[in-house]
Amino acid sequence: MKNIVWATSLVCFLLHNISAQQAPGDNFFNSSNVHTIKLTFNQPSFWDSLTTYKQQGDLSGTYYYMVAKVEIDGNVLDSIGVRLKGNSSYNSYPTNKKPFKLDFNEYKSGQKYDGVKKMNLNNSFKDPTMMREKLAYDFCRNVWINSPRCTYANLYINNENWGLYVAVEEIDATFLKNRFSNKDGNLFKGDPQGSLQFFGYLAASYYPKYELKNNETLNDWSDLINLIDKINNSGPTNYYNEMKNVLNMGSYIRNRAMNILFANLDSYDGSKHNYYLYHDTLGDRFEWLPWDVNEAFGNFNMGMTIPQLECLDIFYIPNPQTNSPLAKNTLDNAALKLEYTWHMNDFIQYYFSENYLFPTIDSLYNKIKSYVYADTKKMYTNQHFEDNINQNISVGGGPGGGNIAGLKSFITNRRNCVNTQLMQLGYPNVSVTEIIADNTLKIYPNPANALLTIESENSSIENIEITDCIGKVVFCFPFNDIQPYTHTVDIQTLRNGLYFVKTTSNGKINTSKLIKF
Repeated sequence: MKNIVWATSLVCFLLHNISAQQAPGDNFFNSSNVHTIKLTFNQPSFWDSLTTYKQQGDLSGTYYYMVAKVEIDGNVLDSIGVRLKGNSSYNSYPTNKKPFKLDFNEYKSGQKYDGVKKMNLNNSFKDPTMMREKLAYDFCRNVWINSPRCTYANLYINNENWGLYVAVEEIDATFLKNRFSNKDGNLFKGDPQGSLQFFGYLAASYYPKYELKNNETLNDWSDLINLIDKINNSGPTNYYNEMKNVLNMGSYIRNRAMNILFANLDSYDGSKHNYYLYHDTLGDRFEWLPWDVNEAFGNFNMGMTIPQLECLDIFYIPNPQTNSPLAKNTLDNAALKLEYTWHMNDFIQYYFSENYLFPTIDSLYNKIKSYVYADTKKMYTNQHFEDNINQNISVGGGPGGGNIAGLKSFITNRRNCVNTQLMQLGYPNVSVTEIIADNTLKIYPNPANALLTIESENSSIENIEITDCIGKVVFCFPFNDIQPYTHTVDIQTLRNGLYFVKTTSNGKINTSKLIKF
């Protein structure tokens, strides 16, 4: 036992030191300040050139950058590449505050800013609060979804204030190396419509639907086709075992839970795009990565009203469901559906709550308010910005018009409705009492189907019990003061489902979740 504890401590020590090392982009993306980015073009007609290059790129698929000088918080880089980007956020934005992509490496090989080669400047299209993208991406990172980091930047072009932007990390080789410790696997983008439906084994059948973002010379699509084959053709009996070998199902399920919770439907779970798939060469399976979450909080409504979005079924799949085979087949599998509802319940207990998100929104409001007011190219008025933080607003017709859900009102109503849906499945009512996680308790493996080990070094624990969703005690064992406490229990006789491991300490009950499959 001592050897196990020593080995565990060593691993934790090594992981702590690895995580403590400076990663590319840390100084920029982790800063609490609004950055200042100044672009300088030598050409007086730079805007005409930028828009022409964008139009040509949309037609040909090849995008060209203009050369510019950039100054970021006083740090100057010469000869970077700048281009316009985006679809609706470009075509439907009513002013010249279009989204940009910056490539520090385009004209000077090896040139980076804070260790990154590229970054995106997004214009908060259809978002009067300019917070949706920031809140959604930060939520992803809080719940261990591998997602881009983002922060705020005020942009100037040739000394003219171009407005407040959300600066978003690029999903590229630097990102992949930082997240997965490798970068050579295929990176696919699920655009323009990556439904993951099976169209046979010829790569050409998938070229119009997906983008291979690296390894273009090899142009080997066999791993993506194999993934799509497994999604569609494994069958109900083999689906779980087949899928866990080709896709990190935990990463996908957490992404889906985030999309549905935020009613972020301009995604695989609605419009069938805005995601990346990376073939992690170490794990030899794909990882799911979110992208373009600016229409979270129900802004891409799929024809639904705000109340319908606030009470969106947690098992929502757009019709016909067969056009969303990954979502449908995953939710048709009992173990994976249980894991999905477990994450949904976990999210509304902690990070998707008024207690957590409201102070975050208030802090962002105080940070960006003066920049929003000074932004003369923004899509909405100052009053829209103020009102939409707390309540729904109605804006005139055209792109970005219609009814827009308030951030705080959406969070409250969405959480209450999801809570009601989960209670019907046997989960506890988080509106009455929130589960307090016992971080001193180690439960492994989790999920488990046979032997379960429980460890704790908390000497104040009085007893430990395992209960089912309705509170029935299925196991109970006394706690002893031998440190560290270890107990192994055979749970094979338990029905598959969600359980709670409860510890009593100093009169308080702390709870950790357990999945039996």
